Amino acid sequence: MQKGIIMVTFNAPDTQEFLNWAHTVHMKDMNKVPGVYRIRRYEIVDGPADKRRYLAVIETEDVEASMAYRKTPDGLKPQQDSNSRGVSDRYTLTCREIFDTTFAQPGAGIGVPEAKSGEP
Repeated sequence: MQKGIIMVTFNAPDTQEFLNWAHTVHMKDMNKVPGVYRIRRYEIVDGPADKRRYLAVIETEDVEASMAYRKTPDGLKPQQDSNSRGVSDRYTLTCREIFDTTFAQPGAGIGVPEAKSGEP
């Protein structure tokens, strides 16, 4: 089991009807994805103006199980429903976690150990 994230950039309608669906029905569907424990949606504020407007970050305890589910009929349903409601230009990146740190204070930094060279 490998922690990771699924990042999705996309365009979507800016209507109350879409937001109501996305924050209720769609979240209930996404809650069925194995391993998923958090979803955050961001508005992209710096980037090409003619490109995607939103970024969803889906955090999972088991990236392989989450991705396998997304390829099943039940897993495809949230994506198909999103498309039918106006989501477009979707681009997905799936990432396995290879490093994690939490800063006690923003800007505090951490010490990075020196690499051992094998030389005495």
